[in-house]
Amino acid sequence: MRVSIFGKILGGFSVLLVVMLGSESYTFLTLHSIITRYSDMVESNQMLVDGVRSVQVNFKRQVQEWKNILLRGHDPKDFEKYHQAFLQKYEEVQQQTAKMQKLEMMSQESLMLLRQFTIEHQRLQLSYLAALQLLKNTEAYETHKADRSVRGQDRAPTDLLDTLVKQIQQETRAKSDMLRQHTAHAQQLLIGMLALSPLLFISLAFSIARKISGRLKKIRDVLKEVASGNLQVECPLRSTDEIGELAASTREMIASLQQIAHISQQIAKDDLAIEIIPRSEHDLLNHALA
Repeated sequence: MRVSIFGKILGGFSVLLVVMLGSESYTFLTLHSIITRYSDMVESNQMLVDGVRSVQVNFKRQVQEWKNILLRGHDPKDFEKYHQAFLQKYEEVQQQTAKMQKLEMMSQESLMLLRQFTIEHQRLQLSYLAALQLLKNTEAYETHKADRSVRGQDRAPTDLLDTLVKQIQQETRAKSDMLRQHTAHAQQLLIGMLALSPLLFISLAFSIARKISGRLKKIRDVLKEVASGNLQVECPLRSTDEIGELAASTREMIASLQQIAHISQQIAKDDLAIEIIPRSEHDLLNHALA
């Protein structure tokens, strides 16, 4: 199948273009994926922080409802109101932590802290209930004994929530740093490819030009030998493009000159019976000899 020089050049540049576009597209998609992952990570971690903050708020409200029981629960109706609010806040905190423990986005370290808080919160609730029972057993509404029995026990859950928030924020910074590194690497790779593209095209053009020039020089050298009278020279180039056709035409010309040389030698020996067949109507030399 004949393939022209133009077709080979076009094919070479097309392959290089496809490779470069494919590489740059892959790098761009990688960069886009990193940016998307970063956005998702920030959103999910912010969701975790907001969830922990909500647990902190409800836990503080539960502690405040305990204080309301002690300070304003002398009246049975007020006691029941604050007592129900206290129990409700406890249930809300437990439900929130249970939902957060099912989130796949939580790391093992954060999950461990959340579970520790849940256990400490449950222990604190048992202490609160025991203190309430102590309060009910007193004839007068003596709150100081109940308060003293649970004083300071809310620090451990509070500290665990604060540590959990710091842990999530630390994980967010670590992931952000890692994604920023990946982003910088992808950006450098993309810039490098964009800068390399012209060099590759120039290199390909130079390589093609050098190859074409080298093949033409071989044919030129053959023709110089023919011009100097050497008809035994060979033109070994073979290809399906225009240079291959030029080489084939050169071989035909050499064969024709060899035939004419042979005829001339025979005539020089007075062998006039040799048959001379012109190659075409334009073959002036063989027509003249015939």
